[in-house]
Amino acid sequence: EPPAGYLSAARFPEVFCGQSVHGSMAGLAGALMILPVSFFALALYLSYSLPGKLSRGEDFWLAGGKWLIEKYNIDTWWWGCVVLVKSLLLSMVPVMAPSSAPIQIVLVVVILIVSVGTQLAWRPWRAPLLNLADAFLHMVLIVLCVVAVPFFPEMSDDDKQGFGWGLFAVLVTTYACLGLVFLVCAFSMVKMGPRGPVAPVFNFLSRRDPQDVSQVLRGLAKDLDADSVEQATRRMTHYD
Repeated sequence: EPPAGYLSAARFPEVFCGQSVHGSMAGLAGALMILPVSFFALALYLSYSLPGKLSRGEDFWLAGGKWLIEKYNIDTWWWGCVVLVKSLLLSMVPVMAPSSAPIQIVLVVVILIVSVGTQLAWRPWRAPLLNLADAFLHMVLIVLCVVAVPFFPEMSDDDKQGFGWGLFAVLVTTYACLGLVFLVCAFSMVKMGPRGPVAPVFNFLSRRDPQDVSQVLRGLAKDLDADSVEQATRRMTHYD
């Protein structure tokens, strides 16, 4: 235990916060953060700029950013950045709660729940099997985290309070989501009728006008002949 009035690192109790050694460690950590932050900024830039660059025929950027987008559907090319954010949040859990295993479990479960929810909503992977496997692995990790709770050592009063508030927040969020879905269903049924079209909110995007889509397809059909269509089709991967 550190002396009264001092704070120390959990793994290095002899290093007190604010002293010279701690300052050197913090400076080194800040310098090392430049690499992951730069990498993440590059990924964000590629995800933001790739559609425009490809539309202008700048294929060089496709070769450079292929690692970020090739595993995902065309309409979810940006999912690589979501994976990076999830990885960053999971790696930051020990920093956010360095001395409380129960709170770490709550944070990990919340991150995994949000991740699997967004993954099921967007289904970003090209292969349908990968979407199923990704969701299944998230569920397995959540179950493992919950099963590990009884094996924790005796929790302090602060840990019990934090753990309780974390569970309360998860329950409130769950019931709030269920209530929101119920309200959306009720509003959609009142507005469109029980046998009306599907409300756009259920698809997470607005529905394109069929007339606009047909005009685009007719324009493409005029510009392409059978041979060019066959060549373009052969260049596509199986999932395209």
